[in-house]
Amino acid sequence: MDERNGDKLIFSVMPQFVGKMTWETAPAHFRAISEWFGVSREIVELCHEPITIEHLRVAKQGEQLGGIGPSSQYLDLLDENWEKKTLSPDITKTTYVSRANLAPYFGSHAGALYLDDVLRKAGVNVIYPESMTLTAQLLAYKGAETLIFSEGSALHGLQLLGRGLGSVVVLNRRTVESSGPRRMAAPQIRPRARHLSYLNVVESLLQFYNAEEIGLANSAISLFNTERLLDEFNALGIDLRPHWDEKAYIDMKERDICSWLSTGWLRHVGERGISTQQLLLDDLDKAGLGHLRVFVTNTLVRT
Repeated sequence: MDERNGDKLIFSVMPQFVGKMTWETAPAHFRAISEWFGVSREIVELCHEPITIEHLRVAKQGEQLGGIGPSSQYLDLLDENWEKKTLSPDITKTTYVSRANLAPYFGSHAGALYLDDVLRKAGVNVIYPESMTLTAQLLAYKGAETLIFSEGSALHGLQLLGRGLGSVVVLNRRTVESSGPRRMAAPQIRPRARHLSYLNVVESLLQFYNAEEIGLANSAISLFNTERLLDEFNALGIDLRPHWDEKAYIDMKERDICSWLSTGWLRHVGERGISTQQLLLDDLDKAGLGHLRVFVTNTLVRT
């Protein structure tokens, strides 16, 4: 970052953290991103109350929400930031960015750890970004010829980098949006990557429902169409079939569903009506998992 003499960067604090948050107690990712861009703690001002500013400079926003991609000028600045660091990327043919170790209630693919294990056997480098420093994550992303993400917030890490990424592939978790197949962060990633694609390998979702009977897809657990999954990886040059044991996958998938159900319902208890979860039971039946109905019903009632 190019600092102007005496300038400070101002960040507003969310209401629940007013009077409590300092640089030391701010989220780790906030500090890591600040350091990645060369922002020293001395110029960061956390704003806890309305203030008057004599001279306020507002930088042009290089990246936005709403399907708008980054500006060329912004990508130039990100490229310059990378080049100044003189870092050596971790060179790999294929790296898979997993979310299998996250708490189940955040949502994932059922049987995600099983997929991770099979990918390793097929020669794929599997990483867990939540257990890595930010710099280590970005070195892995920058060095992969093909970078495969389990759809989730880790994708946004690519927005700290400029151009020059390899092929980026996203393994969708949530099936569709109203406008068609989901393409999370596509406008942001496309200008950075050599090629971008999304694999629609999810057959169905299990999700809790709110009072309006709308499924909470962000925290859903996704169920693979395994034949489609294996075919899509084969098209990427990754043959999983010699290592895939369908029974072992199903066993882990069902354990994951039970864990997701237990932890997710505890997280939502008091906010979601038990009666509305009849829709979840219906989804189980449609997915051929009716034998889990007793466990699900007992879990909902028990909490």
